[in-house]
Amino acid sequence: MGRKSVIEIKESIEELESFLKSHKNFKIRQRIQSLIYTKKEKFRTQKELSVFLDIDYATLKR
Repeated sequence: MGRKSVIEIKESIEELESFLKSHKNFKIRQRIQSLIYTKKEKFRTQKELSVFLDIDYATLKR
């Protein structure tokens, strides 16, 4: 079984969503989306999140 995602994110969900709307760069938007999903605890593991975002697990960890 994968490890549970334990990441502390200081920004609020509202701040992250406003950042998401203001950026046009795909990679930055994808990073912000991963922070939003992590903050909302939508996925139990980082592996599940990487599959959902269609990126490699190592890319997500970086």
